[in-house]
Amino acid sequence: MSFTGPFGRGVICHYCKKPGHLLKECRKLLFKNQGNQLAHVASATSSFDGSIAISSDEYAKFICYQESLKHSSTPISVVANSGISNTCLVSSSSKWVIDSGATDHMTGNPSLFSSFHSHLPASSVTLADGSTSPVLGSGTVVPTSTLPLSSVLSLPNFAFNLLSISKITRTLNCSVTFFPGYCVFQDLLTKHTIGQGHESGGLYILDTSITKGISCLGVGNLLEAHYRLGHPSLSLMKQLYPQFNKVSSIQCESCEFAKHHRTSLSPRLNKRANAPFDLVHTDVWGACPVVSKPGFKYFVTFVDDYSRMTWVYFMKRRSELFTHFSAFCAEIKTQFNVPVRVLRGDNAQEYLSAPFKSFMLQHGIIHQTSCVDT
Repeated sequence: MSFTGPFGRGVICHYCKKPGHLLKECRKLLFKNQGNQLAHVASATSSFDGSIAISSDEYAKFICYQESLKHSSTPISVVANSGISNTCLVSSSSKWVIDSGATDHMTGNPSLFSSFHSHLPASSVTLADGSTSPVLGSGTVVPTSTLPLSSVLSLPNFAFNLLSISKITRTLNCSVTFFPGYCVFQDLLTKHTIGQGHESGGLYILDTSITKGISCLGVGNLLEAHYRLGHPSLSLMKQLYPQFNKVSSIQCESCEFAKHHRTSLSPRLNKRANAPFDLVHTDVWGACPVVSKPGFKYFVTFVDDYSRMTWVYFMKRRSELFTHFSAFCAEIKTQFNVPVRVLRGDNAQEYLSAPFKSFMLQHGIIHQTSCVDT
């Protein structure tokens, strides 16, 4: 493109080949695209059924790229145009441009095909500028292991690799979600991410060298993984980590104890009493935060195991326990003519005092204490 004067009279339109205006100002091109926002870039003329559609702006950028090839040994193309600023991207034979306007995958690099077959009879692609490009054939390209591209058209002298969104979503049953700066390919059935791309110069480029997560787990770390995952079974561990397929067992102490059956308990030795006052339960409560008017802060209870009859004695001090217990035993002996045979309580110091022990020995009362902290 040349400029011979201050007013740009030497500018030549690349579409109508007339001087005095740029391609984006060409009335002939604007009139042609009026009422139809999309221009069919390519359509099969023989055995190839379908067309490739891109927007008029994308086509204009492609024309600029073709023109730049005539003046530069390094292929450089204008891939974005906003106002008067252009963003250029160096052409690469291995990068795949994610194109929402193309109806088919296209490439000009035959070395990318893993399988290829020629079109017989030969077919051609008609571009929007009226020129035609032959279709050498089609085949399969595998840019990543999870994104195989089928029916990719091979075009001679085609600088870019175009990935058609409409075709890949149909063939792979996936969705493509675009975000500022990147895009994601997601399988609709498994919801797994099968590919991704990044934004570069206004275009989304497929990431063909995705670094896969490297498992740092070795056979020696099986037990640690078992702990972190909540003690799953060995079969589930083998599904999650195939490197553990040859492991026969997991030596997990917690799992071993959890699978043990509890042995049945022996019959209860301490059965209920068979007669009144054969067993009497006792306990001391206090001190109460609010003192009664007579000054009582504690009380002691004596419960008959047979009848569940309860005697309550109020105390001002815990040391009064022995006095109330001796009075209780005297009352039972007088009123019911039976002795207290067994007294069961906790390990309070008042029950272990010397006068208390001496009294029980004299009257033949068995003193039973509960286990500590029960």
